[in-house]
Amino acid sequence: ASTGFGDACLVAKQVLEAKQGTRFVQVTLGGWDMHGDIYGANGNIAVGNNIFTLGRTFDAGLSGLIADLKAGGLFEKTLVVVAGEFGRTVGALSAQRGRDHFMQQFALMAGGGIK
Repeated sequence: ASTGFGDACLVAKQVLEAKQGTRFVQVTLGGWDMHGDIYGANGNIAVGNNIFTLGRTFDAGLSGLIADLKAGGLFEKTLVVVAGEFGRTVGALSAQRGRDHFMQQFALMAGGGIK
């Protein structure tokens, strides 16, 4: 199924493929601020997602982007960076069954010659 994030990843690949001198493309998937019911049916009420639906959207879009970049010979020339502005608390869930902000976070880099 097509998603806004997946479509944006496709456009990012097309922009790079056009070889018009693009140096930076940003694709955003918002709605990760899940202070309550992170694993439940309600999830993030503001965007109607929980960690599973957002994770599925993210995984499909990012893996599609990387596969497209590889197929088009652009992966080794393109650095893909995935990061957020903060991490999420670890351990037991909050009283609202969610995760709060945390100073340590996850980041991913792929392509661009990264080993």
